[in-house]
Amino acid sequence: VRTAQDDYLNKPGGGGAKVPLVEVTPALRGRLSEELRVAFEGFPDAVRLEGRPGALIVELREAAWAKSNRPNAFLAALGMPVSAVERVGQLLVPVTRPTIEALRARIRDASTRRDLYSLSTVERFRPWGEDDVFSDPEWDPYLSNGRVPEGRRLRIQLFPWAAPPPELGRLGHIEAPAQTILDGVLYLEPDGSGDLANLASVPEIRHVDLAPQYAAPTEFVSQSFQALADGVPLGLTTMQPEGPVVGVIDSGVSSGLLSPHIRGQTIYELPPDTDNYHGTFVAGLVVAPLLLNDTDGRFPPDRCQIVDVAALPNTPLDESLLLHRVEEAVKEHPEVRVWNCSFASPSANQPAQFGAFAAALDRISDQRNVLFVIAAGNYASDPCRGWPDAPPHFPLDRVAMPGEAVRALTVGALTPFDCVVPAESPAPYSRRGPGPAHSVKPDVVHYGGGVDANWDVCGGVKSVLPNDVYAQGVGTSF
Repeated sequence: VRTAQDDYLNKPGGGGAKVPLVEVTPALRGRLSEELRVAFEGFPDAVRLEGRPGALIVELREAAWAKSNRPNAFLAALGMPVSAVERVGQLLVPVTRPTIEALRARIRDASTRRDLYSLSTVERFRPWGEDDVFSDPEWDPYLSNGRVPEGRRLRIQLFPWAAPPPELGRLGHIEAPAQTILDGVLYLEPDGSGDLANLASVPEIRHVDLAPQYAAPTEFVSQSFQALADGVPLGLTTMQPEGPVVGVIDSGVSSGLLSPHIRGQTIYELPPDTDNYHGTFVAGLVVAPLLLNDTDGRFPPDRCQIVDVAALPNTPLDESLLLHRVEEAVKEHPEVRVWNCSFASPSANQPAQFGAFAAALDRISDQRNVLFVIAAGNYASDPCRGWPDAPPHFPLDRVAMPGEAVRALTVGALTPFDCVVPAESPAPYSRRGPGPAHSVKPDVVHYGGGVDANWDVCGGVKSVLPNDVYAQGVGTSF
């Protein structure tokens, strides 16, 4: 569509101070000033007595949610730059006693139209508190007697303005994260020597939660893979390796018929700590999807070679270690532009937010100019989800982390045949969007096989398993 000159219009007005959203009355000034006083008294001793910055939440009126309407410049001029946002309409600023007093004085004496507008945008002030720090629905020190499940670490996110506080080293071993993970994220392996509830009184700490774990999808049906009576199509044994190279970060690819198509390997896990079933099945679909699926025209004719990264053990893996492996693999194999990732968190990304792992993958995508292709994740329920969805399963069937990654291509599953849902419908086991901030996830869908009301396979995707077994399987990864 060609543009015309009159498509471009000058925006009228601008330049002057905006009209206040509400009248700035003495009562409003008094309430905001008192909220600041109470907020400061609610900060831990490290803020009130030692002068370390605390986090103040500035909640805005809905009419001020847009960036152009926020009082950022007003707050920055008083030594409180807006350094982060939390939920919609919540600004986070660092404060000390002097900056709090300066803000209270400005609230009391403000008379310019610009200042009055800025004050009118504020709904209320409150301090960052325990409920904000321990917002993880899976773990709270007060509900778990301060215990962390065996084999798990805590993920600690600091505020953008904060340096690692000295208190952390007294609670256990601190592990530095992978280079590309969000700035200000640390991992703590508690040694039981301190009260973890005290983390809420450390003013530099924004969030404390259980470090997420990732794994290859576990079997969510009684027969996740079914061996087929037919042998592997002969064409696979005579097919010459060709096509672009795709990295497969999974449980590993078994040697056999696929070996000629493997262009590189990085092995982190070996049997018996891992099995190659899932990784081999996925790799077969990368190498010859059309051939292995009876030349069904709904499957693509494209053929690819693979780089095998055996990164996933039989048990879930902490996100920090998995991300280290992803970083190393991408660096070691610069010839790979597309990386297939079947790992996912076991539950939905709920409450919907952009996680540290997804942000790290996005950063790698930008730095290395690569594309991560991520499964939306598997979902199992009783009864299984129909389509249209009744009874509703949302948000329990929402996309799993790190499928919310913005740069990634997140893939959901359709059923190729009539089963518990009609053909071409979203599969009962496929997680769905939207992603955080109403982003469109999954980005694309393809066939992953069908199941009946009892979760038995009825028409799966076909590929190969270890020992060159021809089989069908069902899953969002496929």
